[in-house]
Amino acid sequence: MRRYEPIWLELAEKRKATVRCRTAKVPTLIQAVKKEKSKANVQRKDLDLPFFGRLMVGVDTLSGGMSSVTFTVSLTNEAFDL
Repeated sequence: MRRYEPIWLELAEKRKATVRCRTAKVPTLIQAVKKEKSKANVQRKDLDLPFFGRLMVGVDTLSGGMSSVTFTVSLTNEAFDL
């Protein structure tokens, strides 16, 4: 299993995932989840399944140099609940 794959699997199943990490690692985390989403969409295309749509990212700065990153995703035919 790839390093960031468990985050993506939770996101794909529940449509929302929250991760705590060091503030300096937030850009890396976001990029890695985008890459996992891209890989999932390629696999779904081969199976004629709906694509994952827009990836929403929210970042909250916590104390001690930590951040909370919340990812939300929908399928292309689903409406976003904001």
